[in-house]
Amino acid sequence: MESQMSLTRALLGATYGILIADIFIQQGPVMGDYLTDLMAMVLFLVMLYINRKLDSGHDELMAEIKNTQSF
Repeated sequence: MESQMSLTRALLGATYGILIADIFIQQGPVMGDYLTDLMAMVLFLVMLYINRKLDSGHDELMAEIKNTQSF
């Protein structure tokens, strides 16, 4: 479930990235330009990496909280 939310957030970030890139480039349809597609893929990977880092940090934090509560 967590990985599904992470993927959803990354897809939303990539969608916003496509729209922002299209505004800056101002050429054709949203997915019609090679540079727009490339920027969207890069932004998708960056968002996925950030979400994975946040999720792994959350898991480590929860494990640490459980360890300290056991005393």
